[in-house]
Amino acid sequence: NYNKTNYLLAWQLFVTVTETSFSGNTFGGPCQFPFKFQGNWYAECTKDGRADGQLWCATETDYDKAKKWGFCPTQGKCVCVCV
Repeated sequence: NYNKTNYLLAWQLFVTVTETSFSGNTFGGPCQFPFKFQGNWYAECTKDGRADGQLWCATETDYDKAKKWGFCPTQGKCVCVCV
């Protein structure tokens, strides 16, 4: 069975994010994966919620609460390092 709490704990314990955003309202803050946007969880940059199709990421775990974000410098493939 899928357990969201265990899934999120696994991400927090084993993934270090190396994707750095640009612009947005955090001005180069690191992307936070996974992040929640409009009740859905994302593990990579997304175009969801943007009419212009630009890739973006949240820089806090819960975008719905913090509203912190930046554009992704890649074409949707975020670079993560497993530790």
